[in-house]
Amino acid sequence: MYAKDTAPFVPTEIIGNMTKFTELSPYRQEDAQEFLQAVINHLDHTTSSAIDSSLVEQVFQGSERYRRECAACGQREDRFQPFRTLRLNLKETVEAALKELTSKQAVEDASCDGCNRRGHRSETNTIHDAPRILALQLKRFTHVLTKLSGSCGYTEILDIEPYMSTSNTDPTASTQHNDRPSTLYRLYAVVCHIGPAIHQGHYLAWVKTGEGKWAIMNDSSVIVTDTLSASEEDGYLFFYERVDGAEAEALRADMQVPQEAANLRRRARQTLANVRGPLAATEEGWTTVQVRKQRAKQEQPKADKGSQEKREKHASSGKGKGERKGKKQTRTTR
Repeated sequence: MYAKDTAPFVPTEIIGNMTKFTELSPYRQEDAQEFLQAVINHLDHTTSSAIDSSLVEQVFQGSERYRRECAACGQREDRFQPFRTLRLNLKETVEAALKELTSKQAVEDASCDGCNRRGHRSETNTIHDAPRILALQLKRFTHVLTKLSGSCGYTEILDIEPYMSTSNTDPTASTQHNDRPSTLYRLYAVVCHIGPAIHQGHYLAWVKTGEGKWAIMNDSSVIVTDTLSASEEDGYLFFYERVDGAEAEALRADMQVPQEAANLRRRARQTLANVRGPLAATEEGWTTVQVRKQRAKQEQPKADKGSQEKREKHASSGKGKGERKGKKQTRTTR
């Protein structure tokens, strides 16, 4: 960590004052997310005022919308909850974990105040207000406090638009979002936990510098590299910074190029499906058709040659039998 004057920042004072805002010990293995939460809560308490929101609220705080909808009468109930860290289940990617967090859940035998009946109800959790700094925690532990090992892919650019309350997937959302903040985020820090258990191991942090490089924080050792090398199997905390303004527009334009190419491939596969049948609906199926035709052409001469050899062998065998039979008949005649 470096200040603007490039002088190294040594967090000795933070460690020395930990007992004032947390029960965590600086000399034993503790959870990085618990320490982060303690620091954020303390900053919130010391920087808040009766009039203005605290620095923490301006930077880290967002809100989630919990929506309940009755299947019988369609009545909706919305509840909003602030958050400073989103906790995600361990999935194959960060996007998959966010998708699970915001997916619709079915609830059986639920009561409804609108129709006074019990029946099916859906519950959906979405990001309603996105913070300037989006902090994500992967839940790499179970209820019995054992560590979950598994790979979780992540990207340096994250678009949270599909997981927002005003997402294009929400049929009730407005189509105009010009007054809303950007939903594009750029990764700027990753905290990894290396070790077999939650109460033992080692923490490493990758932090993006002002020059666009990555600084690997390993206790008192700091190594600066050009690329991010944080392991997908050890990623625990991810910090994304919102990209606004012209930079966000340029970034989204760059992201649309591969998306448009994917759409073209999808339309081409659909055309093949309509013309050639289900087998050609996928690139793999179309490749299979081509391979089969090519193999058929290559194997056809071999098949013709094999059939000819069989016919010649059969003819030769028949001729030999006829000669032996003729000789036998000749001997009998004598």
